[in-house]
Formats: sequence, structure tokens, C-alpha cells
Amino acid sequence: MTGPLIALPVHQLAHGRSVTSRQRVQLSLIPYRGEAWPWLVTELTEARVLARFRHLGATAVTRYALANLQALQFVVDGVIKPGMAPTLALDREGRCLSFWLLAMEIEVDAALTF
Repeated sequence: MTGPLIALPVHQLAHGRSVTSRQRVQLSLIPYRGEAWPWLVTELTEARVLARFRHLGATAVTRYALANLQALQFVVDGVIKPGMAPTLALDREGRCLSFWLLAMEIEVDAALTF
């Protein structure tokens, strides 16, 4: 793919889900089409994902690229605070945090649009 680059939200290229464990959230992304995989790997670095979640208290991000599955998993530390269950915080268990990652815009080849 060598066409012009455009900015697209990740949700147009992949679906995701989040799972929480203690003070971390695990975010999984799987592209709808295989052609999006290299773009997701290139654009969704640990540093960019950390910057995306820093305002929520993220302290570290570890990325796992599962090439055989064409999937990415991010483990984001520090987002879920201890004792969050009794608070009035929206989504206090982090179940919807995958949507924050899916809303992130990345640059991809224009040919990837549906």
C-alpha cells in the first residue's frame, strides 16, 4: 500500500475489548482486515498508548504483538485505582476503556477505508 495517508479512528480498522485485573487494564485489538495489521503495529506504540491514557493515571504500557493472530494486546498499569469499587467514578472497573483506545486516530493508507 502506497497511497495517500489519512487519519482514521482505530475503531474503523479494528474491534477491541478490555479486561481489568487489580490496578491494570488489558486492552485487546483485532483488525477487521489483515491489511490493517501492519498499520496498527506501526502506529500503536507503547509510547502513544501511554500518552493516550496518561490523564487517567497510566504509569506504564506493555504491548504484546500476536502476529499469528494479527492481534495486539496492551497492558496499561495504574489506570484502575485501589478501592475504586465504592466510588461514583464512571466505569470504575475499566470495562469501557477499550473505546478510548478505539477512538484514537492513527495515520493509515487511504485504501484501508471501507
